[in-house]
Formats: sequence, C-alpha cells, structure tokens
Amino acid sequence: MREPKRIPYHTWANSQLSVARHYGGCIFNGVQYKLDYDNCQTEGEGDNIRYFPDLVEVMPTKKRRTKPLPAHQPNNVNEETK
Repeated sequence: MREPKRIPYHTWANSQLSVARHYGGCIFNGVQYKLDYDNCQTEGEGDNIRYFPDLVEVMPTKKRRTKPLPAHQPNNVNEETK
C-alpha cells in the first residue's frame, strides 16, 4: 500500500486551499484531503498554542464483498383495479 499524499501547511495555508481550515479538509483534483492534527507542528504553550497541520490524502478503504441483494419486487397493487 502506498503512502498518502501530503500537502505541507505552508503550501496550502496561503492559497485557495485555505478554506480547508474551516471545514476540516477539502477535495482537490478529485482527491479528498483532511487536516492532520495528530502529526502536526505546534508553537506556543497552554492557551497560546498554534497548530500547523498538513493536508493528508484520505485513502479509500478496501470494501468487503457481500452477496448481491435480491432484485426488488414491487408489491402487487390492488389486483381488482385491472
């Protein structure tokens, strides 16, 4: 499995992608990205802490195969109306 793509904070923060900070992520060129607060650089302490998260690609999860559902059969509408 490959590593997810990363867009560094200082690349996206002052661009049109900066709206990602308000929504927690964005979709760019058909790829979904989210803010990576778990591995981000920080500055300051206590109440004055600042976070500098990168945008990280959301990797699609592998879907499990399931049995196909039976085709939907509509209920017979009132037989007397024919």
